[in-house]
Amino acid sequence: NKGLTTPSCIHGAGDRKVILIGDSHANAIVAGITSAASLNGFSVVEWTYSACNFVPGIKKTSSELRKYSDYQCTKFINWIQSQLEILPTDIPVVIANRYAVEAFGPNEVRHPKAIPNVYFSKQHETASAEFIQEFSNHIIDGACQIAKNRTVFMVRPIPEIGVNVPKKLSRRMVFGANEDIYLPFNDYMKRNGWVWSAQNAARDRCGVKIVDPTSLLCSDGRCYGSMRMRPLYYDDDHLSGFGNQIVTPIFSDIFNSMRTPDKSSTLGES
Repeated sequence: NKGLTTPSCIHGAGDRKVILIGDSHANAIVAGITSAASLNGFSVVEWTYSACNFVPGIKKTSSELRKYSDYQCTKFINWIQSQLEILPTDIPVVIANRYAVEAFGPNEVRHPKAIPNVYFSKQHETASAEFIQEFSNHIIDGACQIAKNRTVFMVRPIPEIGVNVPKKLSRRMVFGANEDIYLPFNDYMKRNGWVWSAQNAARDRCGVKIVDPTSLLCSDGRCYGSMRMRPLYYDDDHLSGFGNQIVTPIFSDIFNSMRTPDKSSTLGES
């Protein structure tokens, strides 16, 4: 979350590599991807930076930068791009980000102000249609630039439940309640529908593959923060160890799909 040097952590012991790129949401799913990778002879190289969407051209607003010390998100993205230019092209890339928080701010605060945390050509006071379109274009262009030379997987946004799941669940249990915590799927799509559209556009334009963990985290119009009274998150929006176990099967599809020539699939989406 500061500086430029990354430890390039390697998870697992497989001979082949896959690179996981993104922000803390990518870091929070590395266990699930590693579990799936290990079964297929892969290990996972992690290049993540807290609160830093891997979207080339993205910049933090001045108000956001004041919260950090030695924050080098833009340079980190540039470093990733330079590294990908020299690495063997048979190494696939997985991109996972919490896009919505950068576009609209957090949804875990009581009275959120929908003010973008980032910008591209100019800073915006609100998440206007112009801003969302520009953000979307950069998501598409960044993924397609990498996809020119290697296989790229984009992960659908992990649902942001909006409450600290373990804390709220423990309070419910104290009072004898046994109802799981969830977020309506419609609320999820209100924040993330534009991201789905951008990912679909990247799939259609340049063959990016899409991995959809919501197929395992959401059902019957709900995205669950817990299952059978066990938290899927360690806070309000980062998957826990149990949450990683739940989504591991969808990440297994990444490696299964690499054995087939189809480059236009959406993995896990019904």
